[in-house]
Amino acid sequence: MGNGLKLSIRKVTLDDAKFLWVLRNQTAVRKNSFNTKKVPYHGHEDWLVNKIADRKFAFYLITKGREPIGQIRFDQNGKKSLVNISISKKFTGQGFGKRAIEMATKKYVRNTKRKKVIAYAKEYNVPSIRSFEGAGYENRGKVTVQGNKCIRLVYSK
Repeated sequence: MGNGLKLSIRKVTLDDAKFLWVLRNQTAVRKNSFNTKKVPYHGHEDWLVNKIADRKFAFYLITKGREPIGQIRFDQNGKKSLVNISISKKFTGQGFGKRAIEMATKKYVRNTKRKKVIAYAKEYNVPSIRSFEGAGYENRGKVTVQGNKCIRLVYSK
């Protein structure tokens, strides 16, 4: 897998704003997002400041060695937590998504004592579905989210 550099996760900081904005606007990331529109930079930093400060939101940067390759975030929504991940196109198809989901989910569950995490992947996004399943999420079947046919994946501790 790659050149053997260690995959790790760390909390997002404001210094990551440009990388996260570029990642969010990649064609493949937008296609697999529920909001498929390009995000302008002028509001992105304010959004990031609010998310970093939000105690119900855990936001991690995924790195390979020192290079950022993606993001994973968890949003507490009532009794459940929703997870979202994006990997830069340059690093997709290399198993990093599965590893990052495993690492981040374990860290999130340990730090928050939350027992259930839910992911929604668009039905055609088979690589994402496989990554979540490989990371211990159970495929709970088809649902519709914001007008999109999706697969509901659940991690329960």
